[in-house]
Amino acid sequence: MHVLGLGPTPQDVGTPGLKCERASRPLVSFGVLIDNTIKGLTCMHEIMSSNLIEKLVLNEMAHVLQASLFIPLE
Repeated sequence: MHVLGLGPTPQDVGTPGLKCERASRPLVSFGVLIDNTIKGLTCMHEIMSSNLIEKLVLNEMAHVLQASLFIPLE
């Protein structure tokens, strides 16, 4: 005769999918670290892109000025 509440639980015998799975603190912390790293890299990419565009514009302006200096005035 089996009495309710005695014996192994599904988790004890390794039944898949019945155990409540929850992320551990280190795993959650690692996820937050990844999110913050992605945000930081995105911000850095935006800054670098902005700086690159600024350099390209300044470089083009320098070429225009340099070309205008070599045009003889009539």
